[in-house]
Amino acid sequence: MKSFSTLFLLTCLLLVAIASAQTTRRVVIEEFTGAWCGACPDAAIKIEEIEHDYPDNTIGLAWHEWDDLEIPEWTPVKTLFGVSSYPGGAVDRYKFAGASRIILSHLSFRTRFLNRYNTPAIVSVGMRDLSFDGAAYHFTVDANFSAAPTPGASLRVNVIIKEDSIPAVGSLEQHNYYSTIQNGNNPLVNWYHNEAIRRCLGGPWGVTGGLPPVAVTGITYSSDFSFIPDPSWNLDQLHLVAIVTYDGDTSLNQKEILNAETVRLRDWMLSTNLNTPSPAALNATLAPNPISRFGRTEVAYDLSITGEVRYELFNQLGERVIDPVISYEVAGRHTWQWSPRGLPAGIYQLQLSTAGGSFFAARICVVD
Repeated sequence: MKSFSTLFLLTCLLLVAIASAQTTRRVVIEEFTGAWCGACPDAAIKIEEIEHDYPDNTIGLAWHEWDDLEIPEWTPVKTLFGVSSYPGGAVDRYKFAGASRIILSHLSFRTRFLNRYNTPAIVSVGMRDLSFDGAAYHFTVDANFSAAPTPGASLRVNVIIKEDSIPAVGSLEQHNYYSTIQNGNNPLVNWYHNEAIRRCLGGPWGVTGGLPPVAVTGITYSSDFSFIPDPSWNLDQLHLVAIVTYDGDTSLNQKEILNAETVRLRDWMLSTNLNTPSPAALNATLAPNPISRFGRTEVAYDLSITGEVRYELFNQLGERVIDPVISYEVAGRHTWQWSPRGLPAGIYQLQLSTAGGSFFAARICVVD
């Protein structure tokens, strides 16, 4: 009888726990920044501190302006939100009580984060079925509402690709106005741009996808996405961020991000046993680096299958400095040499790609 009572009690506790369980809210903090912005490192640090304290509930995103990380989707976002000063940002694109607009000071990131963190989420967001066809990645985003969204408010789903650990060198050197950051170094030394938005797969505001005009609780809605990675991206540092938002009038607070989910692409590939070409698949090395204007560097790599290899080289403005070199190579170990003779000192981007979809990208520093 005692064992039955214990089992009954445990069952009741389990049912209570299930009934009271809530969808995890992942708060999206968007930073408006630029490598030229000397006050912006402080905003980046404040987001990193929140991520450290709430790692499962924080997703940082960085919109860059007036540097090489700016993307076309930034203009409509900037225009609609009325961004005019830096650093700044938005927390879940939510217009908080008493505020006249969505954007806010980076000094209030933590306070606003805690407000959203303590607000129950009404939708769960997930990603599944990652595949690769040799050129593009394909996957599905699911959304399931546990409570009804605002009547009459249009819903959207989007996937934002962000990249971490981009060296702040060359045209991306990070300016700094704070004596408390790296003792006032300007530009900052060994600084990296994190959470830089590389692409919005659904445009600036997302797509309706599988979301109906009126979402029903308990029903899972699915939207398919795909993308071809840019050869300059570091696949090991890419994250996919799926968001479900309102897409209505900002004055009615209907740009709100209802919830989000994020996954590191490399981890997802490994967990699904996805045999995907990547920079590592080329097993490439580049040396020496840096080199002088009259020196020479060599990239060596292992080609897994016979086929074409394409070599491209760009300057800091994204302009090609040599005509693309296309070579048909047998599988095995290969090298390619390059000398910057006739070119000025600076940072150059080398990109190798194969017909099988493998990539390798590296920055070459040329000095006087």
